[in-house]
Amino acid sequence: MSVEDGGRRSRRGFAYQDAVTLMECLNLGTLYTSVGFEAEDDIICTLDDRIIYRQVKTRENAEAHSAARVCRPEVKGKVETSILGRLFSGKDEPVGEVTFCVVLNEPPAQTLWGFKHEGPCGTTLADQKSRQDVANKLTALPLPDWAPDIDFLVERLEVQVLPRTADDLEKDIIGLLEDPVTKQIGQKPLLDELAKIAELLLSKVAREARRRVARSWTAGEFWKMFADVVTQATGESANGTLPLVPLAEKLDAAGLDDEEIQRSFQELESLRRKIRSAIGAEKVRYKELNREVFAICQRVAAHRRAGKVQPGPAAFSAVVDALDTDIDGTLGTSADRMATLSDVTYRCQNRYV
Repeated sequence: MSVEDGGRRSRRGFAYQDAVTLMECLNLGTLYTSVGFEAEDDIICTLDDRIIYRQVKTRENAEAHSAARVCRPEVKGKVETSILGRLFSGKDEPVGEVTFCVVLNEPPAQTLWGFKHEGPCGTTLADQKSRQDVANKLTALPLPDWAPDIDFLVERLEVQVLPRTADDLEKDIIGLLEDPVTKQIGQKPLLDELAKIAELLLSKVAREARRRVARSWTAGEFWKMFADVVTQATGESANGTLPLVPLAEKLDAAGLDDEEIQRSFQELESLRRKIRSAIGAEKVRYKELNREVFAICQRVAAHRRAGKVQPGPAAFSAVVDALDTDIDGTLGTSADRMATLSDVTYRCQNRYV
């Protein structure tokens, strides 16, 4: 396979590379409009008319990456087979700004320090001495038609240093997942759930990277897939498409004071954590309790609409009374029933008015 054909390379070390790819995908919609992988390079990020080519290299044989190493040909006499040779080759002419980035799992040797960057790619220009040193080592590189000289390419080179192992990256990913998962399910996820979500997302990246045809995700595609994964891992999906009256407003209409409303929120969050952690018969019991509470709420709502029960506090009181008289005690404690009522109230429209 030639260097120029942009062919799909070996998946050696894919676990680390897949973790890097997922980290970049989590920036979709903010830093990037699309993230592609295993095409012209390991990872390709775009934002409007900017394109960033990333090549992921992990440290092997205890040899730090240096300017000499990234310019060293794999095939003698063919500088295009070096790490930078491959990074600079086989690319179509960019329509806007272009950045080339080598992603390392450990700090490089001093000869590459000048290329390290901390912020978003495309914001750092290496010092003149570092650029000249690399350019001198690549003078024999066949240039793309659109590149005027080797200096043009080297000026757009950056080095990004990430955590040492795939496990280290996954820990960072789990930290990044908490906010978008919380936003989707309306509560903080469990640590086990975040780990499961990371595992599922990484498996999807790995599977897509192995396809015969190179893959890319837009922000819309990735976050739709993300939502499906969150639902699979937590059992919680986004709460419908209709705008829901906030739980606090519903409980206020039911006559609860601020302290009772706050306590209802706390008990609801505790219940949801217990449900998501439950397995087997315990999980079935929680689901059956939810069904029974929902049925009571439906019945009281029907009486309210028919004028048999007054709205507001009276409707809420009728539901609470029925929780104790109509539900089998084996389905849950009184606290479980009240928390389940808050859950049903939260998910439904116009519960007491």
